[in-house]
Order: sequence, then C-alpha cells, then structure tokens
Amino acid sequence: PLWSDANSTSVSLDQPADQRTILDWIKAFNFSEDVSEFNGETADVIGFVYNDNRLGATQIFIGRLTITCCAADAFAIGMVVESEIVEAFEENDWIHVRGTISSIEVGGRLIPLIQAESIKMTEAPPQPYLFP
Repeated sequence: PLWSDANSTSVSLDQPADQRTILDWIKAFNFSEDVSEFNGETADVIGFVYNDNRLGATQIFIGRLTITCCAADAFAIGMVVESEIVEAFEENDWIHVRGTISSIEVGGRLIPLIQAESIKMTEAPPQPYLFP
C-alpha cells in the first residue's frame, strides 16, 4: 500500500518541513500520537502520480519507491494530493508538489494529505528510490 510504514521504527524530523521527503512524512504520521500536529506545515515533495479509485475526483497519490536492500524488495509509498488540476496529470508522471499538510483517512489509516498550492511536471530525480 502507498502508506506503508517503510519497515522503520525511527523518525527524525530534524529537517525543516519543506525539506522532508514522502518517506519522512509517512514515518512522521505513522509514529505520531496526534497527526494534527503537522496540520498547516508546508510540504515540498517530488514523486510519481498514482491514481486510486478510493480517492475523490480532485485527489491523486504522489508516490515514491523505497528500497531497504535491493530492487527486489522495492515497494511504493505515497501521500494524497488534493487540487482542482490533478486530472491534468497522468499515471506515472513525475510531479513536484508544494502545499499545506493535513490528513485523510484511506483504508482505515490516517495518512498525509497535501492541499496543493502548486503542482508542476518534473523529471524523475537522479535517484528515484528512497532508502529508509
């Protein structure tokens, strides 16, 4: 699932909110006792578009693949992005999203939601994988 705990139990939020990766946000939510503590923080993340029928018409997932050992153990993680322009992006497009954090329940779990202020097409990063 796109909101996995990424097999890690340590969370470091030393970096500013706008420098956290999708993996950092997922870890923060998974290990927080009150995810509302992140409401209003600024997210600035890059990932690929993933459409999911559990989401509304103005929502998509922005995802990344994480690897703990090798490509065989790669799995997707993601955050929900909400914007009136999400339909302009296709599955697997790489996008850069900046916006304000809140939360949404998907599959019975609270996960990060970015209320997008901007969404731009971008190139895949030189290192497309994140490492827990």
